[in-house]
Amino acid sequence: MKHWEKIRNGLPESRWEKITGGILILAGLILRLRQLACFEFKDDQARLVINGLCALRDMFLVTAGQPGSSGIPNPGGGVILAGIMALLGTGAWIFAAGFALLSILTVFGVWWALQGVISTRRAWWCTVFIAVSPVLMWNASNLWGPGLLIFFTALFLRGCVQHVEKGRKWAFVQAGTAAALGAWLFHLSALFLFPGMIYAMIRRRPGWKDFTVLAVVGAILFGPWIYTLMWVWDHRTMPMVFPWSEKIAAWFLHLGGFWNGMFFLNYFPLDEFPVIALIIAGLSLITGGVLFAMGIPRWCKAGEADRLALLLTISIPALYLALGMRIYPHYLMVILLPCCVLASGAFERKGRWVFPAASAAGVLMLAVTLFWQNKVISGNGHWMEFGPSGNYLEKIAAELDNQYYGTVSIRVVAADEKAKKKLDPISTVYIFDRHMQDGKLPCMLVLSWDEKVQQFRHQVLFPKK
Repeated sequence: MKHWEKIRNGLPESRWEKITGGILILAGLILRLRQLACFEFKDDQARLVINGLCALRDMFLVTAGQPGSSGIPNPGGGVILAGIMALLGTGAWIFAAGFALLSILTVFGVWWALQGVISTRRAWWCTVFIAVSPVLMWNASNLWGPGLLIFFTALFLRGCVQHVEKGRKWAFVQAGTAAALGAWLFHLSALFLFPGMIYAMIRRRPGWKDFTVLAVVGAILFGPWIYTLMWVWDHRTMPMVFPWSEKIAAWFLHLGGFWNGMFFLNYFPLDEFPVIALIIAGLSLITGGVLFAMGIPRWCKAGEADRLALLLTISIPALYLALGMRIYPHYLMVILLPCCVLASGAFERKGRWVFPAASAAGVLMLAVTLFWQNKVISGNGHWMEFGPSGNYLEKIAAELDNQYYGTVSIRVVAADEKAKKKLDPISTVYIFDRHMQDGKLPCMLVLSWDEKVQQFRHQVLFPKK
């Protein structure tokens, strides 16, 4: 009974807000599962799977992961997580399903973490915003899980607020550990949460035991990684070089649109955007922006969660800009939750328009994701950035098993430039390795992009006798 009482206490009082928010959350979870019908599987994803298998082979004694776009190797947590998933099997879809499950759990984790940090009503709608965020639904089955940073950011906010407002024991340690785990497992951008740690320290001084425990946590998680950077990593490895104009343009584009669907510009050419999709995405951006703008002015009268969320929302993009880094949407995942916290501040206002606006924003964001999911599922992927989807490649491999297993040796080739653009050799070798053994009848698996129907197609060609 106590368990159900806690759940009821975490829901808003309004029946309509419970029903509407619940429907939006459920729809967001369903679309996360549907993303398994078009999960991305290119170089980064294939490398993570292979490194995960190596981690399993090496008994999880991993010091570092694969390099990021900055040229610096990531910590080893991501490949260790992939190694744990490899215990269930080696098919690419198993890893995609594992990350999709974690993405679903993240939604519930955010709802739990925000209890007592902001009001019940605001925590509920923050959860709704996270559930329907297009970038999170689209990346739900991404095999390196950048969207899973959201949960660790929620834990970070919870720890900082409890430390400042209540002086709760170990709350400061919880915040620092959450940021460290996010950086170790998924993306180094979680380390950029440190301005929030400084703010919490200024507001309430932690004890020396807190710093000692955090030092131990940092040494355990990052000690092997730092050793690798100093003594193993090839320092001649250079990051990708971009002109400053592109860095600035990417900064403004992704900062303005990463949580409302405009990040799809990375995946599709502008001329493939139907007018209705542009209208939906634009309305989503406007309604979300209105909620965000209406929530910010109350920060000066609000609690620590709002001040901290505003600080992170401003400081993290500013750090990227100061460092001259060319950002991508997943670099900004760490501020998605603070943005939702600020947007939920609109519910503190006395106005009947807030609930309809939030509901409309949720519906529009679901529509954006559904539209592009349909496009990629029907196209078996997309030629520009997405490439042939992982489940499409797995489907072809299954067809080869049924018709030619043990009798042919295939070579995967592209019939045109668009099919070739994202046809990655590492991912195709991983999927089709069992069909590439020598000593069998040679043949070609030809992938092509059908411009008329916007779809990948394939055929198996044998040599003429």
